[in-house]
Amino acid sequence: MDIKNIKWIKVVFTFLIIGNLFSCVEDADNYKDNPYILNSDIGLQYENMSTYSYQELLKSEKPSFNIDKSQYAFSLLTIKKGGATITTGVSIFTIDPATGVVTIDNKNAGLTPGEIYSFDIGIGNVNGIIRNNDAFSLEIYDTPLNYTISNSTYDAKYLEVADIATVTYVDTSENGDVLSDITYSLSNPPAGFSINSTTGVISKNTDATSGVHDISVTINSNIGPKTFSNVLKVTVGDAPSLTYVKADNTTPLTNVVLSPWTAYASSAPQMVGMNAVSYEIILPETLTAGSVIANNDGTITVLVDQNLPIGTHSLGVIATNIAGISASFDNIFTLTVETRWETTDLFNDTFDDDLTGPIDPGNTLYPDFAGYTLGTINSWNKAIIEKAGSPTIQGVRVQNPGTDHHYLVRTVDITGVKAMKISFGEQWGYNDKFATETYQRALYAGESTSDLESGSFNPASWTEIMGKTDTRWPGSSTWSSRIPNPIDNIAVDLSAISGNTLKLAWYIGGDTAQNGQYAIDYCNAQVSVAFTAEEQ
Repeated sequence: MDIKNIKWIKVVFTFLIIGNLFSCVEDADNYKDNPYILNSDIGLQYENMSTYSYQELLKSEKPSFNIDKSQYAFSLLTIKKGGATITTGVSIFTIDPATGVVTIDNKNAGLTPGEIYSFDIGIGNVNGIIRNNDAFSLEIYDTPLNYTISNSTYDAKYLEVADIATVTYVDTSENGDVLSDITYSLSNPPAGFSINSTTGVISKNTDATSGVHDISVTINSNIGPKTFSNVLKVTVGDAPSLTYVKADNTTPLTNVVLSPWTAYASSAPQMVGMNAVSYEIILPETLTAGSVIANNDGTITVLVDQNLPIGTHSLGVIATNIAGISASFDNIFTLTVETRWETTDLFNDTFDDDLTGPIDPGNTLYPDFAGYTLGTINSWNKAIIEKAGSPTIQGVRVQNPGTDHHYLVRTVDITGVKAMKISFGEQWGYNDKFATETYQRALYAGESTSDLESGSFNPASWTEIMGKTDTRWPGSSTWSSRIPNPIDNIAVDLSAISGNTLKLAWYIGGDTAQNGQYAIDYCNAQVSVAFTAEEQ
């Protein structure tokens, strides 16, 4: 035979041998699920394991066995814990199909300390599966972990913030050298308790509620976690109480009724279970910061002229002791803010005095009134308008306004006045068009007539009370009946008035002329003042 051919045969033979060796590994998975069970003894022997539940990969030794087939596969048929088959949590167990080495991935502490696991292992080939019951067992020792605690009970004050006990782990293994990577945590802790994960120190803060609390601790290690229940019993005292009282320092205070502008100061509260050195007010969103304050002695002050919103507002406080520990007290009492209107009008002008004459600035007929017609002499006069068979009208009027702009101003002393609303009656004739199309009406509030006196109107100096398009202006004339159109309870914005003098200005004017007349028949004002706070 040619030597080249001999070399070729040698190479092919060598390749076939190597290929056959690899086939027992590459094709192993083809046999592990073979449905046929073979009654055969292949002498499968594992070295059983006994170990702690280390959080790592655990591996068996490679088993010994005799099999006359070159192609086979190991498989895990059944896994038992304490003699009972388990079907959950079995993903941590795997077997090498070629070597039979069993691997347990215990990184997440899936093994149960104190249990024995047994494994039914199959070896499959082309003919079927050889079943080996209880071929391998794994014993997991109890976790060699216990604890000591500095004290098992603790009586705490409600606001106490302190370290209350220390837990220390104990390695109970024979040589005391099994455990490592120790950390501490609380198991389902009640509010207000925590533990230092490194030192095991248990602490309490002010979130803990009154009553008895059982504290359980979990100690984590390289062997896994172990929980010790009810290692510490903590009794937390009653929460501090805070009661506000009326001026008699005895009767509990629940509500204070006051005006939007009333100043008020409460009595100091009665505190039990806490020595507060400072207080902070808790305001609802409806009240502006700084309008109501809490003083260091606990008294609550409502500052004067805060223009508090109408309604009921609940107050609270935060009390702080000398150690800087705070306690919140909600809904200590309420403020009910309301406006009370005086029963006597501030002024009531009826003009029913049978007098007549011009209402010029400085007139003596009605000194509180002054008429202004811009660019010319005043057209406002006190008039008596009579018609046979009809009621007589007495009022301050402008007759045939032309294309001028006319303002009738009433000066009002508003010393002590906090809110005002006015009512007045108007007359115009001879038809609806006079005051709804030809002429426009308006009502303003200000504190100076210097612009009118100089022959002009400066809108920046006045607050519009009823604008020219305000829908509260009547749209129909009552001239034929001689009964005035009433315009009632018009709120006057006093926020821009800095002093005690108010100027109310009625306006009528237009760019086209029409014969007719416009009169203010009467006017009056109701006011509200700050009243003394009423404790309830």
